[in-house]
Amino acid sequence: WGYGPGRSFKSCGGCHGGLGGIGQQGGTVGVVYGAPEAPLEPGSGGGSYASYVGGRGGGLVRLAAAGTVTVDGAVSANGQSLTTHAGAGAGGAIYITCGVLAGGGSLSAAGGGNSTSSLYAGGSGGGGRIAVAVTGSRRRYTGTASAAGGVGYNATRVGAEGTVVWIDPPVGTVLLLR
Repeated sequence: WGYGPGRSFKSCGGCHGGLGGIGQQGGTVGVVYGAPEAPLEPGSGGGSYASYVGGRGGGLVRLAAAGTVTVDGAVSANGQSLTTHAGAGAGGAIYITCGVLAGGGSLSAAGGGNSTSSLYAGGSGGGGRIAVAVTGSRRRYTGTASAAGGVGYNATRVGAEGTVVWIDPPVGTVLLLR
């Protein structure tokens, strides 16, 4: 709650790939962090307000395979949504390296929303980061990937969108990720 490199204070949403929304009570929004092409950090928490605890940031999903990874369900690292005066959590990270990505499922690292409609509405969380590095010659994935910012009570409370990166190196390319 309010932890991580992009943590926010007072009633603002947490940050990761996108900035968190500003809460009705003001406060300090954290910073955007992490590598879009190789995300290895979870999302940060939202800021607390009075007795209301900020939302937790989304986690980290790391999948590595030399062959095919098939996603037919949901893989998510979403931030915690709230209905209080505190800030929601930022989206986490999904990082997949594989020969081929297949399936028709969904990848989601969305920021948590905050649907409080009161005068003291907290901010929504910023979107997280998704990166897929495919070493094979093609991708057979027909599903979705989203790092959307969380939805807020009004436009100033909305978290910013995070990042989604697809890396398809041509044959003979060496890809070095640190």
